Amino acid sequence: MDEYAVFAALGGFLVVLFIIAVAVYLVDAIGRYKYLKVRNYQNAWMGFIPFANIYACVEATYGPCNFINLYGWRASASILKLWAVVVAVLTYVVNLIPYVGGVLALVVTVLNIAFLVQLFKDMLERLDDPQTTGFAILANIITIIASIKLLASSSAHAPASQDWMTDARVLTSQQTLDGPLSFLNGSNNNQGQQ
Repeated sequence: MDEYAVFAALGGFLVVLFIIAVAVYLVDAIGRYKYLKVRNYQNAWMGFIPFANIYACVEATYGPCNFINLYGWRASASILKLWAVVVAVLTYVVNLIPYVGGVLALVVTVLNIAFLVQLFKDMLERLDDPQTTGFAILANIITIIASIKLLASSSAHAPASQDWMTDARVLTSQQTLDGPLSFLNGSNNNQGQQ
């Protein structure tokens, strides 16, 4: 009889966890959807689809470009649009490597958080609600914070009030680098990058 009580309690716990996971997913998906609607992104429904939502948010945030400045390094926009797939594949591959797979998986996790932090900051900057890096890191570790913040910031704007294709505002993260490291410039305005 005690076994049934334990299984019932475990089942109840799993149901509660499932309900919480669905609620967190819905808040995140609705926040991304509203963001994509504000940016006048044609396929805003992609905000509800895992993997596709990163693609849509990168495209709607950075606009039509070939390169994105990622912490001073020029990264291919195509790779960053497919970032969720890249991370999934890299995580799978590095976990197959004996001895160092765990360390490499940690590196992939750190790279993932670093990219998502910049994307989150840039999305909020597009919504005229810039955030500190510390808040962006916390929000990407405790994802419900990012979801609620994005939903609240997106709700402050009318749908289609910005056009992702023609938005000429340069994001802080995308400004050109000056000095001896200018060859690392991630802007899309330099010659020879098309």
